[in-house]
Amino acid sequence: YLPISSAEGEQGAFASNGRARVWQKRAAGAFVAFEARLVVHKDTTARVGVFVSREMQRASETQVEAEVTVSRHWDPAKNTLQTRVMKRGEEDLAYADVAGVEWKLDTPIVLRIERTGESGETKIRVLVDGFPVLDGKALPNLGKTTTELKIGVFAEGQTGKKVDVEFDDVEIVYRK
Repeated sequence: YLPISSAEGEQGAFASNGRARVWQKRAAGAFVAFEARLVVHKDTTARVGVFVSREMQRASETQVEAEVTVSRHWDPAKNTLQTRVMKRGEEDLAYADVAGVEWKLDTPIVLRIERTGESGETKIRVLVDGFPVLDGKALPNLGKTTTELKIGVFAEGQTGKKVDVEFDDVEIVYRK
């Protein structure tokens, strides 16, 4: 994963294939919701969105155990919002288009990922500008209480793909 240096917005081009992320860690059992307002600018040719992920460090590599993302399609000609809910072994799982929801370039959009249920009964809800686009999707590996989650904003692309994104009004809700 590639570092991003600022929490106000970033721009640049990918020097290699991969993901750039800004994130915080929270205990999985305490996580309730993550929300952020994103603006993806017109020169962007990479996937940009928000994520909640449970990851394990094994030797020199990071293995995703469970992850939910909501993102804008990487193709600037498509104003498509996409979600992906994956478990370990599903790293090649395709992103799913959300019918009827557009995410236009240079337009702010509020993305929210919520967790319901406890531990092994964890379910995910994704909201866009306050409207649910995914609800009740089971993801029990995300709620394991003995681990931490990474919660944040990401950009994903291949060498040369461009990113110009702003994010603001970030809210992380968790239980004490």
